Amino acid sequence: MPDLTAVEMSLRESARRFIRMDGCNIHHPHLYAAEVSEIIDAFSEFLPARLKLPIRYECDDDQFSIFDEKNVLIAQVGGLVPELSVSWTEGEIDRLFVVFQQQVVELLAAGYPGCAGCGGPGNESEWDEENSRRQQVV
Repeated sequence: MPDLTAVEMSLRESARRFIRMDGCNIHHPHLYAAEVSEIIDAFSEFLPARLKLPIRYECDDDQFSIFDEKNVLIAQVGGLVPELSVSWTEGEIDRLFVVFQQQVVELLAAGYPGCAGCGGPGNESEWDEENSRRQQVV
């Protein structure tokens, strides 16, 4: 796997959190309905034992947000700066969403989360969100 930029690493962390989360909610701009449906279809294909697939909600926000079952924000692409507990990637969603979608599909195809070492760089150690945000240059 080639070296990833700080932005790609941040999106990969968001993708890992998203894949590990059973029964999450995805809030996305209307424009991305088809792409989000494709991601959910990939969950069905690569994780057939998963009983609760992500539920998507179209919204007017200019960001992509993932919430757990208790409606706690766990990952956000674009938008205003959230709390440090959230994996956040700064930038324009139209450019970042394509990379996020690619990261999700690559991880699922590699067998994540049930495989050893397939989570890619940063998977083996504790994620440092504060450092990630400092390193992102958009």
